[in-house]
Amino acid sequence: ANPDPNTPLAAYVCLTQTPTPVAIATERALSEDYKTMIRAYNTGDWQKIIERADIVSRDAPLTDNARVYFYVAEAYRTLAGDKSNAPNLRNALTNYRTAISKDGTFAPAYWGKALTEIAQGNNSDAQRDFQSAAQADPNFVPTYLDRAFFSSLNSNYANALTDLEQANAIAPGNAFASTAAAWNAASP
Repeated sequence: ANPDPNTPLAAYVCLTQTPTPVAIATERALSEDYKTMIRAYNTGDWQKIIERADIVSRDAPLTDNARVYFYVAEAYRTLAGDKSNAPNLRNALTNYRTAISKDGTFAPAYWGKALTEIAQGNNSDAQRDFQSAAQADPNFVPTYLDRAFFSSLNSNYANALTDLEQANAIAPGNAFASTAAAWNAASP
């Protein structure tokens, strides 16, 4: 017997019908793993960031979020400490580069990459990254402070003083910028 086309299908199926959400991308709150990653960053729990990175990177809305890769890069850079931990520095660079590819105007990624390049002895790359950070966000004070420190280590006191004065102009209450600018002005 052929079913009557005017009879609803539910009459033939002996199951309760439940609505099914449409499978499309929807706005949603940040995942708990991402929130955990941010808390770990704020408390310096670098290992937890690395542990959560794989989970968070599979969270579709976050795969294009430059900050996810920045947090992971910062964890690797901080855990590397110095040149003695090359794998962590390489992982940091990879994640900074990914963050920059996701958002080319995210100054902290350039800044962190510059610090990592310095740790690996790539001074010209570091200088380029500091410049990119300053162009991406002229008000990101850590760029000027760390570039000033880098310049003074290379005996380029005029550039160091310029950067410290810039940092002091952006954040006049920053004690480090004020003190360092005064110290650097008194240096040879």
